[in-house]
Amino acid sequence: MPQRNDHAQRSLVTRRRAGLLLIVLVATSLLAILGSLLWPAPAVGDWYTYQDIAPIRERWWAVLTALSVGLVLNVPAQALAALILTPDRGAMWTTAGASLMWLGTGLYAVGVGGWASMYFFATHPGLDAAAGTRLLDQVADDPRLLAVALPGALLVALGTVGQAVGLWRSRALPPWVPILSLTIVLSFIAPGSGIVGALLGIPVAVAGTAIGYYAWRRTGPHPLPAVTMPRSAP
Repeated sequence: MPQRNDHAQRSLVTRRRAGLLLIVLVATSLLAILGSLLWPAPAVGDWYTYQDIAPIRERWWAVLTALSVGLVLNVPAQALAALILTPDRGAMWTTAGASLMWLGTGLYAVGVGGWASMYFFATHPGLDAAAGTRLLDQVADDPRLLAVALPGALLVALGTVGQAVGLWRSRALPPWVPILSLTIVLSFIAPGSGIVGALLGIPVAVAGTAIGYYAWRRTGPHPLPAVTMPRSAP
């Protein structure tokens, strides 16, 4: 009897942990979509100038900082949920994917946080506008501006692909979920701000939330059965 009680207690703790992951995924997915809507697009070219940021410097800092925090919570939570779903089949892929996602998240969040602070202080109204403009122009031409964030974004995308392969192989959830998660690749070829950015973020948010939901269901008293896949599936 004590052994049964211990097993039941461990199962309850695991389910509560999976429930916490699901809550984090839902909240941070909504934050990411909202942040895309508030993230401004540069007026000219591919990068931001002093004139772009100075009028919205407070919003810029708040949005980028909030998105950095949300990313640090969302991506590791999604990776942990995927690990719960793949204790056997697909485990190698999701483990490798989680490792890349965790490393990439740290790099990208540090890079975005640096952007937020750099633009915020360079556009301070107490500083000379001409000097601030020269500073941001110089920074935009410095390769170190993207030296941390860009590799981080690439690692998160590669890790998500590996995670998708593992989840597909696991048959622990419907195949549309890992397929939908691959839309993260579109973030490298399409604008990430405004309506377009929010629309592109919806499939990624749905996939991440679904991974958390199925992980939570798996830890319940009546786990979902494995999904039937075509014999030709890898």
